[in-house]
Amino acid sequence: MSECDFLTIFDALPDLCLVLRPNDPIYTIAAANSAARLALTREVAIVGRSVFEVIPDDSGERLASLRRVATTKATDCMPVRCSRSAVSSPAPGGKGEAGFIIHRVAVSLNGDTAEASFSLAFAQAPIGMALLTPEGRIIEVNQAFSNMLGYSAAELTSGDSLPFTHPDDAGPTRNFFALLREGRASRGRIEKRYIRKDGELVWASASATMRRDEHGRPTQVVAIVEDITARKRAETRYRFLAESFRKWCGRQRRTA
Repeated sequence: MSECDFLTIFDALPDLCLVLRPNDPIYTIAAANSAARLALTREVAIVGRSVFEVIPDDSGERLASLRRVATTKATDCMPVRCSRSAVSSPAPGGKGEAGFIIHRVAVSLNGDTAEASFSLAFAQAPIGMALLTPEGRIIEVNQAFSNMLGYSAAELTSGDSLPFTHPDDAGPTRNFFALLREGRASRGRIEKRYIRKDGELVWASASATMRRDEHGRPTQVVAIVEDITARKRAETRYRFLAESFRKWCGRQRRTA
């Protein structure tokens, strides 16, 4: 995954995520996704500040956790008893050191704030995103997804996703949703073809996560959809050239 792809998906995540520099004991925020900016400070000027300015660490547990990550280069979970607990994971640098720390924060939000955080990330994501029922009916899409397929949001949310799916990919798409719905996987990825409104085919890589209620029942699928048409065309050209070269080599051997 390229840096651009990572940043796109990072900013669209509904979780509150920070990228920290391991400059002990400050741990400067190098990047923050939309949900973090809204829920933690409600302002954009979060980057460049110490994580402890944004999330007070009266118990010292957060600092201890970040130090363990920087030292062991392994993921560390803060104790559940801590206010605003978090999971921190190292992002190795060029020489194997912890170049950055990915700090996913679990904050206690009321329903309105949590929904606002997710809605902001969803709407502003420069990559296609969609909310679907566990059965695959489209509930909501962002502008990037609408642009990718050439349909309005109203047209896309009028039924399930299969009318916009290439017929040969309808079966695998149903199986993919069944896998998530039945709990055999909480998240997954599928490459499939969509049919644009103008009839053109669009290859897409869809990463989906099943959201569940407090009883474990499936409630909603969150999908991040990336247009990979250019990559698929390049792969087709490569295979054609490779096959043409193989045949040319065969003819050369026969005439030698």
